[in-house]
Amino acid sequence: MSRRRRSGRSAAGTASAYLVSAILMLFLLGYGPRFVSAALRQIADPARRASVTAVVDRASHAARTYLLIVLAQAIVITAVCSAVFYLLGLPAPFVLGLLVGWLSVIPYFGILLGGLTPLLVAVTEPHLLTYLVLVALLVGLQAVEVSAVRPRADRTLRVGPALILAGILVGFELYGFGGALYGTALLVLVWAV
Repeated sequence: MSRRRRSGRSAAGTASAYLVSAILMLFLLGYGPRFVSAALRQIADPARRASVTAVVDRASHAARTYLLIVLAQAIVITAVCSAVFYLLGLPAPFVLGLLVGWLSVIPYFGILLGGLTPLLVAVTEPHLLTYLVLVALLVGLQAVEVSAVRPRADRTLRVGPALILAGILVGFELYGFGGALYGTALLVLVWAV
């Protein structure tokens, strides 16, 4: 079998794993509270069930709200960055935008961290204007995240960058992109409890 055919099959298998992981994450966000309430009904003592239910309900609501805010932020940043990268003529604008959007979940500096790759890709561009637009875009998005999005997310649950980085790195090492998503969501839920 040729090398090109093997790499094509490998890429097709990887893409489906990412798609399934994203769908399962949305499913978990939508139906997670029902699974938890079913598990809580297994506690026989009514007083203990009531106290555990109160803690888990508040924690799952806070974690779910936080994750939805961060997910919306990542989607918007991916779309904005992809469009700007396309207009600037950078190669693979969606992939670069997705990288910035994915790393934007890291509080306070994720957008700038994700923006390093588009800046390095722009080395091939001889125009200074490309760099200036990229830097202005990344700094502007990071400023909006810190001043507008982060205060809303912190009202639900205060999560620092170390927790998100740990979830991404450990989850990615264990199961790739899907593991990074699930690992981060699980750590946020444990942190909320």
